[in-house]
This record gives sequence, structure tokens and C-alpha cells, in this order.
Amino acid sequence: MLGEANCIARLGDIALARFDHDGARERYGAALPRFRKLGDVQGEANCLKGLGNIALERSDRTVARGDYEAALTLYRKSGSVLGQANCVQSLGDIDEASEDVASARRRWNEALALYERIPEPYSIGQTHLRIARRRGGPGRRSAAPT
Repeated sequence: MLGEANCIARLGDIALARFDHDGARERYGAALPRFRKLGDVQGEANCLKGLGNIALERSDRTVARGDYEAALTLYRKSGSVLGQANCVQSLGDIDEASEDVASARRRWNEALALYERIPEPYSIGQTHLRIARRRGGPGRRSAAPT
């Protein structure tokens, strides 16, 4: 059953990469109960993060926030530092889109500290770019590239 759940979730990842949001949501939704039945916290968290990504791409920040927060709780439980960092960074992106720049910066700094523990150079760089973009203060973007 674990192999089946993983395959279904990966099909969701492929659908999401192809911007097939309905297909991705269907696959993640099918994989979730399998991971829950198996007690696979990491698999469950990955599906919830995928659902959050779909919601964010559709500009549904409320649903995305709920999915990322649920995934973050599970990543903490499973000990996945990368999963935690990715969720925290995405929550910062939602805060930025909601014009809560101070909260976004706090979250990005938290994500940065997590990425540095792994280390994850690409994600560290992307997080530095997010922080630099908003260095000018609320409502102002700096001249840093995005």
C-alpha cells in the first residue's frame, strides 16, 4: 500500500508540474487516506503541501495557508527540516501577498535558519532574494532581482 500511495502522490506532483490542478488535487486526495492509514506522516505532509501549492497557484491564500500549516505540523512531527523550511517559506510568501511584510520577513528568516541546517544552497539563495526584495520596508521593493 505504501508503494501505491507514493505512486499516486508522485502522479499528483507530475500533474501539478503540468498545471493540471484538478488532476493533482485528485491524486493527492487519493493518496492522503492511504498515507494516513499507514501512519506515514511524511507522505501525508507531502500531499498537504502539494494541495497548498495548488491553492497558492490559484490565489486561494486562505486554503493554501491552512494546507501549509497542517503540513508544517506534520513535518515537525516527522523531523523533516526541508519540509518545515519549505512550508515556512511558502507561508512567508502568503504573508507578503497579503501585505504583511513584517510577518513575511520573520517567516523567511525562520526558513533561512532551517535551510542552513541542512544545508540547502539553492533554497538559501532564494530566501535571501525574498528578504532582499523587501529590504526597503513595507510596500516597497528594493532593486534586488526577483
